[in-house]
Amino acid sequence: MNIAVYCASSENAHPKYYEMATEVGGILAKQNHTIYYGGACVGLMGKVADGALANNGKVVGVIPEFMTNIERHHKKLTETILVKTMQERKRVMFTNADAIIVLAGGCGTWDELFEVMSLKRLKQFSGEIIIINTDGFYNPIIEMLKQTVAEKFMAEEHLELYKVIEIPKELESIF
Repeated sequence: MNIAVYCASSENAHPKYYEMATEVGGILAKQNHTIYYGGACVGLMGKVADGALANNGKVVGVIPEFMTNIERHHKKLTETILVKTMQERKRVMFTNADAIIVLAGGCGTWDELFEVMSLKRLKQFSGEIIIINTDGFYNPIIEMLKQTVAEKFMAEEHLELYKVIEIPKELESIF
């Protein structure tokens, strides 16, 4: 199975997020999944890749050419796909994914999450969307989604577009 992993390239987060990202990469590699991710060697992105590669996993990085200096692309990947734009990066990752896993991150990660949720709602994506809610990181967004339903901007069934898990080990029973 091809699994896209959306996460941060930040190098300043709490160590627990990096540990979790490394664990996710290792779990997916041990299950023989191919990881598609943003291609960086830094932040959670780098840790996901490193965790998978340390377990003989297949990792495909998708990175815009202009970002190879900003996010410092990973040089030891199974494959690197250089694209022109962020939109092309998201398209390549999404179109190759059978499932999506979302780790902690900032506006880029949230953009990817909300886009894939919208696409699933529009029946343009049928795979699992798994949010790993490390220490409640995504609680405010989950509450916002519930509020959106309460205010009638989304239907109740839209809360079923995604699954929330607390620890990476729970992935073992999903895939």
